[in-house]
Amino acid sequence: LGSLAFLAWYPIIQPGHTGQTLGKRLLNIRVIDHQGKPPGIGKMAVRFLIGYPLSAAIMGVGFLVPLWDVQRQALDDKLVDTYVINA
Repeated sequence: LGSLAFLAWYPIIQPGHTGQTLGKRLLNIRVIDHQGKPPGIGKMAVRFLIGYPLSAAIMGVGFLVPLWDVQRQALDDKLVDTYVINA
């Protein structure tokens, strides 16, 4: 039960409120919405539960989209209109 709670808290709830996980803090990056605020739990849930699997399902290409996208958004970011920026 504790593991399931952690799986909901770490990739969805914590970055929904702060824009950062421990890994993002170490890399000095954060996720924001179009208003410059943390995206919220709903957007992070969609990003993690739908966006990540979708990006991975197309042979990982969804994660490479920032290499040629003008706004530097991965497919999961485009799905919920979030941006990853330097903190």
